[in-house]
This record gives sequence, structure tokens and C-alpha cells, in this order.
Amino acid sequence: MHTLAMLVTTGAVAVLVYEWLGLAFLRRGWINLDLLWMAALIATGCLLLISLV
Repeated sequence: MHTLAMLVTTGAVAVLVYEWLGLAFLRRGWINLDLLWMAALIATGCLLLISLV
């Protein structure tokens, strides 16, 4: 059930972004996902280290 809910939510957000901003914006304003992923992993690691202290 969780997987279905996540899939439906992801699809709905994708359609809304496509309809609202358009394909030109998505091509021009692409987010560097490698940097975003790196920041998320570093933040998670820092939170884990802080919670252990």
C-alpha cells in the first residue's frame, strides 16, 4: 500500500510541475541531483553523529 501511495504522489507532483511550469522551465532549471544527494547524505550523517552524543 505504501508503494502505491508513493507512486501516485510522485506521479501527481510530476504532472502538476509539468502543467504549471512547463517543459521549457524543466529543461532550463534542472537541479543538480548529485549535489542534492550529497548534501542529504552529509546532513543525515551529521544528524546521526549528533544523536549518538
